[in-house]
Amino acid sequence: MLAAVAALPLPTATAQQIYRCVDARGRVTLTDQPCPKKPAPKAVAPAPLDVTDARAQPAFLGRILAVARNANLADAEFVEKALAVRLVRTPGDLGDRYALTPASAYAATEFSYLVDKPQAAGEKMRWTLAFRVDQERACIRPDVVTGALGESYHEFDFGPTARPDVGARLRRIVYVFPAVERGPLVLAVTFERRREFCVDLVGLEQLER
Repeated sequence: MLAAVAALPLPTATAQQIYRCVDARGRVTLTDQPCPKKPAPKAVAPAPLDVTDARAQPAFLGRILAVARNANLADAEFVEKALAVRLVRTPGDLGDRYALTPASAYAATEFSYLVDKPQAAGEKMRWTLAFRVDQERACIRPDVVTGALGESYHEFDFGPTARPDVGARLRRIVYVFPAVERGPLVLAVTFERRREFCVDLVGLEQLER
């Protein structure tokens, strides 16, 4: 029995390794050389959205909803990814302001994003992000907003100190998203009547607990 075992051929260190390689066209080749490394995928710039196109409006609102659901408006990197934009930071006395790069601007909108600096020890910080829509170029209707953001909102009461015409001219609906570490994130959509009610301002605000 021992002799039989000793007679079995032993594996040699000179056995060649065979590589199975697939090229860009899906063709398979077998070779004794390592497969060539695939080039790293190129970074794709986020597609800008033109809200003058009604088909793009739900996607625009969906990106804002993704920010609100994250409930951390202080996370500028997340805001950038969720909105699929590139941001440029400008430090200032009041805080850090972020602007959209030209390549990722939203047509027919103005963008503002501010991270406050506390002015005194223990003072809370506030974060605000807003899109103002040019109604001469784009009308986002209330049903488009609620279709994208949901029906769980409440009507904003402008209060007795508001001018008498404000209630007739404006309508504002408010969504509230909870946060664990910071205060709740409030998403408010303000509509203005021109020929009909259209979105004038979409704003998010968060105050540190």
